[in-house]
Amino acid sequence: MEAFEAWRTGATDIAEIVHEESVPFAGRCAWNALASVGPVRRAVAHTAATLRRWNDALDEFDAPVAECATWGMPPWQAISLLEMAAVAQQAGRPAALVEDLAARAVSLADSIGASAAAARARDFLRTGLFR
Repeated sequence: MEAFEAWRTGATDIAEIVHEESVPFAGRCAWNALASVGPVRRAVAHTAATLRRWNDALDEFDAPVAECATWGMPPWQAISLLEMAAVAQQAGRPAALVEDLAARAVSLADSIGASAAAARARDFLRTGLFR
């Protein structure tokens, strides 16, 4: 959670700390008392993006997309694709890549009935704003 909020707010001081704490746990799924909060590599990717390490961030997002497919976690896979699209946009990557990632998020979210995730991805495609 801290990694996501650091990314959303640009808190580089927090990102540095969370990045160092998260890296040793990459490849695992994070849980709180109630539910999964997704692959730890999402935190690594978020913190790398906050620190403007664009290549590292995008490379790190490849892992949770694949991990979620392997682990049977399509909602987190769709969310990871959308977040990867937003980071690709921030990094100035080609619009075709950004749109492809977001479209994949829409398709996956629709296929599992995750209407809120699909709506967020459609909104991103329409406006270019990650909310």
